[in-house]
Amino acid sequence: TILAMVASVEKNSKHPGALAIVKEAEKRNLAFYDVKAFAENSGRGVRGFISVDEKTKLMIFCGNKKYINEICDLSGNKIELPQVKGAMAIYVAINEKLCYAFFAKDKIKEESISLIKDLEQMNIKSVLLSGDSKTAVEEVATSCGIELQNTYSEILPHEKAEVIERL
Repeated sequence: TILAMVASVEKNSKHPGALAIVKEAEKRNLAFYDVKAFAENSGRGVRGFISVDEKTKLMIFCGNKKYINEICDLSGNKIELPQVKGAMAIYVAINEKLCYAFFAKDKIKEESISLIKDLEQMNIKSVLLSGDSKTAVEEVATSCGIELQNTYSEILPHEKAEVIERL
């Protein structure tokens, strides 16, 4: 199944979205494929070869919108990548052709909301830095009580460090 293929590649990633996909595949007791030539582009996506059978080898790409747009060269096409309001998206391309999208929403822990409120009472502002879409980040910020002007979305790990240095 596509979930087994994607989970096999994502198994090598530490990204929360990847972990959710792997967890779902494990919950369904899916068999994982061996992955060759795994590579991670930090904050953007991953790729790896899997062998479906003796004759069929597939290059699986999983990542954010920018990464998949580059892999599939969608710039000249009118393809609009699907989005789900407030959800993190992981797009999947097989052999450089866009095929699937997985969506997941963050579950906010009550302790996190309480901590942010406590910090606010001490006049300490919270800032949310994320590689997720603007709508996903704004939904999390709103549910946690973080002011929208203190949110940064669709940023890469090195950009998060730059924001922190500026703060």
